[in-house]
Amino acid sequence: MTPGPTPRSSRNSDPTCAALLGLNGTVYTPKTRLTVGPRGTVDTRITGASGGLDIPATATVAITGTVSIIFEQDPAASGLYYGLRWEGNHVADLEALHAAGGLVWDDTALLEPVSIFAKDGFTYVGQAASLATISAFTVADASTGSTLVTNDATVNVSITAEPAEGHTIDGYAVTETANPPTTWLPAISSYAITGPEGSVTLYAWAKDTAGNTASKSAAICFSTVAPVVSDLVITDNGDTTATATWTTDILAEGSVNYGPVAMSGSTPNTSTETDLGTSHSIVITGIVDGTNCKLVIVNNEHVGPTAYWPKPWPIEGDANMDCRVNILDLIFIRNKLNLDVGTDDNWKARRQPGHADQYPRPDLRAQQAEHPVPLTEGNRVSRLRLASEAT
Repeated sequence: MTPGPTPRSSRNSDPTCAALLGLNGTVYTPKTRLTVGPRGTVDTRITGASGGLDIPATATVAITGTVSIIFEQDPAASGLYYGLRWEGNHVADLEALHAAGGLVWDDTALLEPVSIFAKDGFTYVGQAASLATISAFTVADASTGSTLVTNDATVNVSITAEPAEGHTIDGYAVTETANPPTTWLPAISSYAITGPEGSVTLYAWAKDTAGNTASKSAAICFSTVAPVVSDLVITDNGDTTATATWTTDILAEGSVNYGPVAMSGSTPNTSTETDLGTSHSIVITGIVDGTNCKLVIVNNEHVGPTAYWPKPWPIEGDANMDCRVNILDLIFIRNKLNLDVGTDDNWKARRQPGHADQYPRPDLRAQQAEHPVPLTEGNRVSRLRLASEAT
């Protein structure tokens, strides 16, 4: 700003010209020439981020006025924190200007003082800020390790922190608000959520021996409610994979436990989503043609429902659970009938008087009670079918 119009040819050389250049969070680069006349002032205010004059080596500098830098708050991050930068080593020039009163600064708001120093090819008016930092903060379910959802109020926490140079971390804390803690622990690995269920934001804190503190946040969904599952569909992708889709009435992290149908009922494979949602889609791999699969849907650690694909289960007559009805089922049943009765796994023995568990299904027990049929060669086939149903 100038007091009045000045001919273009004389604006940079008129010693009576006065100006005030105010910079706040801004870098100003004079590419060829910087002139601050006797009545000129460059006033820079630094509020957490570096700014001010950034003078290249190619610029001609003539300062007879005042360059004033006010540091209003401590740096927001580690690294160089400055209100003036000049390419090259100009420590002597700036110190002489400072001694003459042409370069002044106010660092009363800072924990560490400001100085003139050269580093990596530049000269700075500022400080090499070294602060405590938290580089990583994770919150996870204590049993599953999920960082998306937990149904237990007590979660595992992990904080990775770095102190300011020359210091050590001497305190950790976790809070449910952004307000700094008043109590510090030498180490922390778990935290009990006290707030209501839903999306919970936790704040990690670290403090070093210089008194510097740092914080970092992480969110996790805390829910003990079992999601209601609907619209479960399993689609064959035709490339030894299938896609299971379903919906839930609340936000959930979905997964599918799956495997070939087996007597053990096991589902050795698991595929899990990487985000929360109410619409779920998971691809299951390794599908073998002709093999029936058991799929168990899990949402937020709540198990169910169970589906069998591509054929429903059980298949009548498939005693050995290989998804086929053939002679192997008759052999399986024969072997069951001929087992040593002392093993308590002999179907014929279970049908003898005094065995309360003759049939697992009540309707079959009633049928046997009303129509007792001795085991003879003439009725072996019908008894085999009945034994198959009993499994």
